Amino acid sequence: MAKFLYLYLVFNLAFILAALGLGYITGAIPGFFPAHALVGVLSSLSSVLSLTILMFYFISTGSIVKNAAVDKLVDAEDYYRTKKFKASLFPWIMVSIVSFLAVPILGAAYDTGKAPLWLHHMAGWEALIALGVTARLSKKLLDENSDIIARAISSVNTDVDKRRALAQDKGAHGQTT
Repeated sequence: MAKFLYLYLVFNLAFILAALGLGYITGAIPGFFPAHALVGVLSSLSSVLSLTILMFYFISTGSIVKNAAVDKLVDAEDYYRTKKFKASLFPWIMVSIVSFLAVPILGAAYDTGKAPLWLHHMAGWEALIALGVTARLSKKLLDENSDIIARAISSVNTDVDKRRALAQDKGAHGQTT
């Protein structure tokens, strides 16, 4: 899942670059505007979706690690590390999401004459840079989180196996008496 999330972010970086490229081509060749508008809106929606999935991935894996730490199946330090991951990544995710919401709005505002074009341009580049920073940080944190979650899941599975074996032992002894 971590690899998919990272690749989805990289895909969105390429998608945004395509939207930016079509935007600059539209300045020279006006017939490209519909393609720019469509690719721009779709790339923004796709980026917001990938960032939302990424955020909830860290929330859910952090919850698994927290529950394992409460049951003393993993070191509490692992849980605190997952909290630090969220604290360093979530602000970038939120900046990126807000940026991707603003870019199409500013594009529509320019198209109706309500905002200058440079504002739409700057918002597009800012969204690309914010997503790039988020993707780079995500790669590092996804790799670290994968190690932690693997340990937590392994510990939980071992604990479940022990509990099942204990329950079967109790059941077997209860039937013979």
